[in-house]
Amino acid sequence: MSVLQKLKGREIQYIKSEISTTHSINVLGEDFLLEIPLEVSFAEYALKIYNPVKIKGPKGSLHLADLKGFLVSEIYEKKNSVILELTKDDFFIEFFIDLRDESYTGPEAMCLYGPKDLIVVWD
Repeated sequence: MSVLQKLKGREIQYIKSEISTTHSINVLGEDFLLEIPLEVSFAEYALKIYNPVKIKGPKGSLHLADLKGFLVSEIYEKKNSVILELTKDDFFIEFFIDLRDESYTGPEAMCLYGPKDLIVVWD
């Protein structure tokens, strides 16, 4: 069983993105890396995603904040992607995480944080 299966049946408490930068400490004037990871938080776990995501759901506009309260009903892990099926009331959403090499932006594709200092990295 993959560690991602620990998210099955859990409710999204919040989802947010933030901008962070990484600079070289040894070389002045070197370019910096701009990152905008997406954090999906559950009761005991947080999934930080650095790679592109795609959300497929009902027609109409959907904002990241709208995913609060959705349950992870299924998790499909493939070589180049992870799909979280999310449900709430009569709504069904697919949350697609792109893990292809060409989609990698670093420092990792995604990380799962959990109890007892659990850290799992996909790179």
